[in-house]
Amino acid sequence: MEGSTSWQMMVKLEIGWEKKKGKHHLIQNLYEDSHLESIYGLHTIAHRCDMWEALRRIDSQMNNSWLIMGDFNAIRDIEDRVNGTVVQENEIKDFRSLMEDCRLNEVGTVGRSYTWRNSRFYSRIDRAIVNAHWMINMPPMQVHVMDPQFSDHSPLCIELEVELEHKGRPFKFFNCLAEHPDFDSIIRDIWNKENRSMKDIWHNLKSVKVALKSLNKREFTSTTNEVQQLREELANIQAQMRTTTTIADMFESERNAKNQLEKWSTIEESIYRQRSRIQWLQLGDTNTAFFFASMKGRAA
Repeated sequence: MEGSTSWQMMVKLEIGWEKKKGKHHLIQNLYEDSHLESIYGLHTIAHRCDMWEALRRIDSQMNNSWLIMGDFNAIRDIEDRVNGTVVQENEIKDFRSLMEDCRLNEVGTVGRSYTWRNSRFYSRIDRAIVNAHWMINMPPMQVHVMDPQFSDHSPLCIELEVELEHKGRPFKFFNCLAEHPDFDSIIRDIWNKENRSMKDIWHNLKSVKVALKSLNKREFTSTTNEVQQLREELANIQAQMRTTTTIADMFESERNAKNQLEKWSTIEESIYRQRSRIQWLQLGDTNTAFFFASMKGRAA
C-alpha cells in the first residue's frame, strides 16, 4: 500500500510443530486464512489520508485474521518521538482514529524502543498492528525491533508461536471485593492488631492480602459460570411461565433469578473492565471480540 516495504521487514515463522503436533493442521489453516498488509506511508499528513481510508475499506470487508505491518511514517502517541519538534495533536489523531474505528491492537515489541533515527532524533513510525480476529485466533506473537545496520530504519522481525514466560500471578484487587458483605469485617479484624512499628504494618498488609486472595478465590473465580447458570435457571423458570395458570411462587422465583443475574453480570463486567484496562469501556462491550482481543493483548 503506497509502495512496498519488504526491504524493511523480515517475517520469521517459528511454528514449533514438534512441540504442538496436535495443533499442526489448525495452525496451518489459520495461517492460510490470514492476511498481511505491507505499509509504506507517505511523508505528509495530507498525503497519508488516502492510506487511512484504504485501510478502513479493507477492514469493512475483512472477515479473517489481519496483520498490518511496515513504515506508517506516522506516530500514534506523544512518546513516539524524542529530541525532535513537539508532537502536535494533528500528527497523531488520524492514526488513533484508525485504531479505534477498526478495532485494531498493536503487537508487543522487544528490542529497540524506536524504529527510526536521524542524527539525534528518534521516532517510532514502524510497527505491526492486528485486528481482533488475529488476536483471538492466532498463536502468541511479538515483534523484534532489530538494529538498523546501514539503514535509518530498524527492521521488524515477527516471531510467531512465542513461548511466553510463565511467572507467578500478582495479586489483583478487584472492586467487587469491596462490595462483599465480609470485606469490612476482614479488614477491621486484621487491622485492629498491633500497629506499633512499620514491621507490624507490613505484616498486617500481608495478612490483608492473604485474606482478600482467599475471599476472591472463594467467591469470584467462577463468575462466568455463575452468570451462565443463572441465565439457564431464569430461562427454565420463564419456560414454566408460558401459560396464564402460573402459580404465584413462580413470579417470586423469577424476580429473585433476575436480581441475582443482574448482580453477577455487573460483577463479571467489573472484573473484565479491570482486567482489560480499557478506560473507555462502555456497558455491553464485554460481548465484543475487540474486548477479548484487547484483554489478550494486555496479557501478552
